Amino acid sequence: PPPPPPPRVAATQSEAAADAQAVQPPRHRGEYDFELEVAAQAVRVASHLCQRVQARLLNKVDGYGEQGKDDGSEVTVADYSAQACISYILQEAFPDTKLSLIGEEDSADLANQPETLAAVVTTVNEALNSPSARVGPLEHIGGVTLTPQQVCDAIDAGGSLGGKKGRHWILDPVDGTYGFVQGDQYAVALAMIDDGELVVGALGCPNLPTRTEFLAYAHRYHRLLKRLFPPPDDSLWDKGCMFLAQRGCGCTVEPVGDSEVVAQRIAPVPVNMTKREPENATFCEPVRKGVSNQGRNATIADLMGVRQKPLRLYSQVKYGALARGDADIFMKFPKSTYKEKVWDHAAGVIVVEEAGGKCSDAGGKKLDFSEGRFMESCDRGIVAASETLHSGLIRAVEMSFDSAML
Repeated sequence: PPPPPPPRVAATQSEAAADAQAVQPPRHRGEYDFELEVAAQAVRVASHLCQRVQARLLNKVDGYGEQGKDDGSEVTVADYSAQACISYILQEAFPDTKLSLIGEEDSADLANQPETLAAVVTTVNEALNSPSARVGPLEHIGGVTLTPQQVCDAIDAGGSLGGKKGRHWILDPVDGTYGFVQGDQYAVALAMIDDGELVVGALGCPNLPTRTEFLAYAHRYHRLLKRLFPPPDDSLWDKGCMFLAQRGCGCTVEPVGDSEVVAQRIAPVPVNMTKREPENATFCEPVRKGVSNQGRNATIADLMGVRQKPLRLYSQVKYGALARGDADIFMKFPKSTYKEKVWDHAAGVIVVEEAGGKCSDAGGKKLDFSEGRFMESCDRGIVAASETLHSGLIRAVEMSFDSAML
């Protein structure tokens, strides 16, 4: 893992723009520099929005409770609001191009939920007029008040089917909604494909602690410890990370900030996956047993010689943990009838790959994000590991499936 970052000096809201210019992310010096900077701005705004909504949800503010969707999953004000904000920012960044956005949410249910819609509209306008909305290449963002119809239109702009030609953005506005409503880990995940290839990824992890040891506990324990043993300087970077990756240009991590401190004088840190051998490696998996086969994961780890206990995290935070060296292997094997969705993996995959890791399906094949909203050709599950461990991981996966057939 990278060394602990130095203390930051908190920036007031009036100083935010100047501080943002003082420490800029290192130029990835690639073809998609501008797209990456826009993605970073959008994800930062959405991350701060999610921090505010999570606090209101946990404090049971009216209108901010979670709702159920037809597929049995949960959705919150943050999901709708983050998608609307990111959609709006992307359209402002590329006004001469019709936006192709593959987003998880749509506004259909909001028509029958006036209280939730009102909370979403308020949250969106609050975010677009916050100081963090002006940190990045689009300094003109802000000074707007979107109507309920405009907010719904921005959400519904995420209905693209993608494709193998052209540029398509892929968005999970709040990945890990179950963790989000528990006050735990979640991610804001935005990626872009160009002619079928992943080229840009921005992964906001607002609750990800900077210290690896805190990952072994539910995030509520981190909050409790911080209250009981506050740091000597409350401007220290103790949690909240944003990973930025561009194809062929590497991956960096930096503070995601919050609604009070939108710019920090800490230079982004390049991250690289570890090269630990299996006996010293840690594997990462989803928290909920219904999402992945934890028994199979344990069998595969045993076949590889992995001895460490698993690290269980919600959302694409797992990919960030791999990229910065908190873990070495990721495995997810859902039920055979489940189809993986592109927004659940796109941003995390490019973050890991640009940090030196390798991602594939269970058969070792490269993941394809150009097949539409679902990863139709994905074989049995998704795995990721360092280059050192990936081939052994695939062999262990095949052995586990072969033994299951006996």
